[in-house]
Amino acid sequence: MLNTTGTKNTAIGTAALVHNDTAEQNTGTGAFALSNHVSGNGNTANGANALFSDTSGLLSTAIGAGALFTDDNGFNGSFNTAVGASALSSNTAGDNTAVGAMALQTNSTGNENTAIGLSALASNSTGNDPMSHQVTLLGSSKQPVATTSISAQA
Repeated sequence: MLNTTGTKNTAIGTAALVHNDTAEQNTGTGAFALSNHVSGNGNTANGANALFSDTSGLLSTAIGAGALFTDDNGFNGSFNTAVGASALSSNTAGDNTAVGAMALQTNSTGNENTAIGLSALASNSTGNDPMSHQVTLLGSSKQPVATTSISAQA
């Protein structure tokens, strides 16, 4: 770990939190978990390559191999939760929740999305409603149970 002033960090695994410099209260468990992280606080990454590309995001949780892999957009890539292999793996936006392998896998700039189930909203990339960016899908990509989009009222 290249730590200079960061405190209260935990790194277990090859190159986990290896580039951490000033970040505090981060946990990286697994090979290359939070590997490129430098300055954001309060992140948890469990699994190989979880939160791999993140450099300065805040308060995100990635559990599963490759979860939140490309999440690197500073504050805009913060407050995300990904549980499942490759969940939110292309994400650079914030306030998203993906539970299930490959859930919201290709989401890049869509904010405030929730996807629960295997491959739920896997093809979503930018969100649905430009006023609220809130999209929710329950169930797998093949058998959705419910889909909603909530728009802001003027």
